[in-house]
Amino acid sequence: MRILLCTLGLCCLVAFPAAGGVGTPDGVPPAIENICDGQTGSAFGLCNAYCEAMDCHLDEPQASATACSKVGTKFEQVTGTPPPCECPCVNFELFASVVSGASPVEACLVLDSGEVNIITIAGNEEVIAFSDVGVIVGAPICGDFDNVSGGFLDIAAITVEQHFTCADLLQQAAAAQGVECESIPF
Repeated sequence: MRILLCTLGLCCLVAFPAAGGVGTPDGVPPAIENICDGQTGSAFGLCNAYCEAMDCHLDEPQASATACSKVGTKFEQVTGTPPPCECPCVNFELFASVVSGASPVEACLVLDSGEVNIITIAGNEEVIAFSDVGVIVGAPICGDFDNVSGGFLDIAAITVEQHFTCADLLQQAAAAQGVECESIPF
């Protein structure tokens, strides 16, 4: 009997190999992605499904448009914002670190222009994760700004809708750490 069970078990392993190393179209298996780390409860599950398992934010998602729409809508009902992967700024190291809660937020500034700046400390340098509607450059931008050397670490063109998603994510990250965003004129 034991031999029969082992044989059946081996057959199952051969017939149904583990999918552990396969990954998803974005090249990162859901188990090691971290875009949803700042979410809790049902928001984490919905984010994980939308952003990591179904890759709804990509041009070729792993689910139907209907499924992506339903999960995205449910996430917005639970959190009040679109899923975090709808913000391209999360591709920047500091920005993603702030959104996930890994980087401590020292201050949050919301300018009248719609720009949101999150100030944190990286090593001994003050750095800013930001999303802006582009008062200076005329287009929405986002990224990480090194205040000490005065240079951009990264910027990317984004839509106005994505800017608002990114700005909301930064404000939520600050609130999650008990930092109130201060509105200042610009």
